[in-house]
Amino acid sequence: MVFHFATFLSATILTHPHPTNVEGIVVFMLAEDPNSLERVLRLFPVRTGVPVPAWLVLTKESDQLAAAGIVGAGLWGKDWGWNESSSWIESTHSSMDCDDK
Repeated sequence: MVFHFATFLSATILTHPHPTNVEGIVVFMLAEDPNSLERVLRLFPVRTGVPVPAWLVLTKESDQLAAAGIVGAGLWGKDWGWNESSSWIESTHSSMDCDDK
C-alpha cells in the first residue's frame, strides 16, 4: 500500500521491526528540514509505556494547530501491514494505491 500526499508534509515518525533482533523495534523519524525535525521530535514520547500510535504523518500546520496538523496516524496490522480498522489518513491530503503483489 502506497500513499501519495498532495500537500506539503513536514515529517513522519514510525516504528518498524528491528532488522537483526526479532524482539526489537526501530523508530524512524523523517524530516524535510531542521524545523520539521523539531516538530517530529516533539512527538517522540520521552517516557516509556506511554500509548502512542505506531506511525504519524504531520504538516507544518502542527506549529499553530498542534494535533490538528496531523494528517495520518495508526497502528500496524498483522505482519506490519496496513491496519484499516486502526489507521487513518486524511483524504484531502493523500491518495492511496494498493499493491497486491
